[in-house]
Amino acid sequence: SFGSHNIVAADDRLAGLEWIFLRMQGPVVLLGMAALLFLAWRKIMACLPSERPYVLPELTLRVICVVLVLYIMSGRMFSPQYLTWITPLGLFLSVRVSLRLSLLLVVTLALTHTIWRTMGLSFELFRPWAFFLLLLRNGMLLGWGLGLWLSPIPLRTQTDARRS
Repeated sequence: SFGSHNIVAADDRLAGLEWIFLRMQGPVVLLGMAALLFLAWRKIMACLPSERPYVLPELTLRVICVVLVLYIMSGRMFSPQYLTWITPLGLFLSVRVSLRLSLLLVVTLALTHTIWRTMGLSFELFRPWAFFLLLLRNGMLLGWGLGLWLSPIPLRTQTDARRS
């Protein structure tokens, strides 16, 4: 498992919920990706043709980050490798938006690492308090993803225009 933790029910009382969780990742990520691509297309079409070359690269990177958020939130694995997937690009994009969004990502990533290092077995056994922490982390991650997605994309400035 390379350090990841499967989230499974501790007893038969949660078996139905476990069955749902184990089968939700694929459809949730596919539907989310389809929705994001549609919304990204609408954002591009709403831009002036002269703005599109400046909006498209950042919008593409934001879509990648939000897809990663969907994947992390809908997965049944709780793994520190997710930190390496989202940290570099997430911080780069967050810093471009605001300090508050950057801090939210850093706190969320720190919570992910803390949970994994100190309470990993509790997630494997699906303890209610551990599940609450996972939901808290997922809510923070979703808030970061929405903040990134909904924030305006900075357009080319006068300084950038003079450099080219």
